[in-house]
Amino acid sequence: MTNSIIKSITDYADYLRNHLGLKVSFCDIANYFWQYMHIFHPYNMHICSYCTCLKSNETTRDICISKQMRVLKKADEGAYYGMCWAGVEEFVFPIRHDGHTIAFISVSGYRGKISGAEQRIKRASALSGYDEAYLSRAYDELSQSIPTLDQLEPIISPLCLMFSMLYGQSPRAPETEDEIISLYANILNYIGYNYQRDITVEDIAKDMHYSKSYVRQLFKDKSGISIHRYLTSIRIKRAKELLTNTSMSVTQISSYVGYKEPNYFTNAFRKETGISPREYRKQYSSKYYVAKP
Repeated sequence: MTNSIIKSITDYADYLRNHLGLKVSFCDIANYFWQYMHIFHPYNMHICSYCTCLKSNETTRDICISKQMRVLKKADEGAYYGMCWAGVEEFVFPIRHDGHTIAFISVSGYRGKISGAEQRIKRASALSGYDEAYLSRAYDELSQSIPTLDQLEPIISPLCLMFSMLYGQSPRAPETEDEIISLYANILNYIGYNYQRDITVEDIAKDMHYSKSYVRQLFKDKSGISIHRYLTSIRIKRAKELLTNTSMSVTQISSYVGYKEPNYFTNAFRKETGISPREYRKQYSSKYYVAKP
């Protein structure tokens, strides 16, 4: 039953992202869904260029993470629309269980409804070191076609309900494992924020201040798969989204998701999906975008 709920969650999230064009993210879920984080973590990342850029910087990424507790507290009052510290506008929907808010769903990637973005972009530029003009261009790519809360609520509510059901059937983590779970979450975060680079287990271990063998074994114990296998799955999943929802060329996507050689990317993609990137685009490309030949 648990596996069925997990599959329903990810299938529905993929549908919302790839067919309805909604930038859906699962937020602040590590504390309650840690044993499924290797599955859910790809959905924890915002997929707009502006957010991806800021999440690639340690300082601004840490700010994004620290702000989640404030968002979670406000979500306790109900679903709402607001602006993040960096100027991105988003809808927030609480995930509740037995009357308690345990996490939230974000539908992000909007601009233009709330004032004050210019100052927030300026601050993000100062903190990250990214050129303000560069960030502004990325920000301008955000959508101004903003749905209403009433339109989104019936679409997102089933996702929140499935998470609540999953929480009700999931074992609780023993307090003695808090440090291990925290390290596991940090490994996932590192991979999630650095998958576009040519990273290795040695890079991860060095950043975590643990040995390679310990990091490798801990990840395998908690996720059931190797770090290399997980890194590949992250890259291919992101490639699927880009093939479905953008007009980026296969070569551009290959480079974007961390493959230096397009042929190697195509082989990895085919091994994962059974078809080539071009065949995948032809079969699944969203009606919202027109792919280049």
